[in-house]
Amino acid sequence: MKTTLAALAVSALALAACGQSSNEAARENAAIEGRPAGTETTMTTENGMGSTTAPGMTPDASTDSRTEGGLADPGMSGSSPTATVATRSMTPQDYVASAVSGDQFEIQSSQLMLQRSKNDAVTRFAKMMVTDHRASTGQMTKAAGQANLVAPRFELMAKHQALLDTLRQAGNNADQVYLEQQRAAHAEAIAMHRSMANNTSAPEQLSALAKELLPKVEAHARMLADIKGTGTGAGAGTTSTIGR
Repeated sequence: MKTTLAALAVSALALAACGQSSNEAARENAAIEGRPAGTETTMTTENGMGSTTAPGMTPDASTDSRTEGGLADPGMSGSSPTATVATRSMTPQDYVASAVSGDQFEIQSSQLMLQRSKNDAVTRFAKMMVTDHRASTGQMTKAAGQANLVAPRFELMAKHQALLDTLRQAGNNADQVYLEQQRAAHAEAIAMHRSMANNTSAPEQLSALAKELLPKVEAHARMLADIKGTGTGAGAGTTSTIGR
């Protein structure tokens, strides 16, 4: 029993001496580097255990959960992909391309409804879309040239082509599909034109045209709100006064 206690006492003294030696070494290193003692950097490793970096060193940047630019990496634990991704601003060239593609969708979808729909309000609105969006395409093309941008291509973007394909396959439900698509497309166009109208760094020709087109697109949206019926008979189920 006495032998065991003696061994334990010796072990305790050895551990204390070791700790004292480590502390003295740390103080000596700190004195050599000119920094306060006890300022070693501690970081958390992947397994959650603490580790100490070499004195004067900073944690490896690859262990930080934030990417360059200050946004959290969506792939890191605890981050939110949707909350950390910044929305890219639409460039003037993007604006021209999107506006012209939207015009082409309005024209082609409305021409299709002029062939299929028996609803007077729908066909009146469709005729207006063909006329107005042909005009805005011409205006946008002219403004793009004045702003020294690449001339727009008169073709549909993938998203607009998909909408047109859906409308073509709508069958007897075409009126309802057309109106729903038009409401969504005009809401998007309003936001797009408003953004360009308020863009002080955009070419003057584009911002001026956006200001001119915005109230027209808003008027179209109000007309769509007035078309309450989607019946297939002539004038069926509608209270619209478009064109009257």
